[in-house]
Amino acid sequence: MRVLLIRHGLTIYNLEHRYQGWVDIPLCTAGKVALQPKQVWEEMPAEVYVSPLIRARQTAEILFPDAKQQVVEAFREFNFGEFDGYTYEELAMNPSYQPWVDGGCSGRCPGGEDRKSYRRRTVKGFLELANSGLDRMMIVAHGGTQMALLSQLCPECEDYFEAQLPAGWGYDLEWDGKNLHIIDRVDFTKGA
Repeated sequence: MRVLLIRHGLTIYNLEHRYQGWVDIPLCTAGKVALQPKQVWEEMPAEVYVSPLIRARQTAEILFPDAKQQVVEAFREFNFGEFDGYTYEELAMNPSYQPWVDGGCSGRCPGGEDRKSYRRRTVKGFLELANSGLDRMMIVAHGGTQMALLSQLCPECEDYFEAQLPAGWGYDLEWDGKNLHIIDRVDFTKGA
């Protein structure tokens, strides 16, 4: 099965280097203007699977205006809990923040989730769709979604943080029933 796994377009929180997580931030004007629909495959699916957060839904609407959106709760971004909405500079004095960073950002965020449970949630949602008989699947979600899926299911992407692409970029992948394999990286911005 071919899979297109796209990170949403640019938001003001991306520009300000804020943790977005579950904060429902829309695309900024520059993010909307930058996105450019592309015909990656000869035949594009009639449905696109999206995170429930507006930045992913807006990106899907711009990139695939004719596709029906199917919201998949499992593709919601990582929950940074009390870190959501803040920059790392603003969190410098938060006594919970530095221990989380020192732990490789893998522990549970206060009021949020930990990397292990996030990966489990995201992979479970992907596998449910992958095992439903589709031959092509488009997903518009988050950088965290890319990191969670690829670090768990792609042999060439074992490092969690290296799997995240810039806003508006995606992976063209092949799912062999066990692993994801990278075919290409696709830039859905006008800079391409």
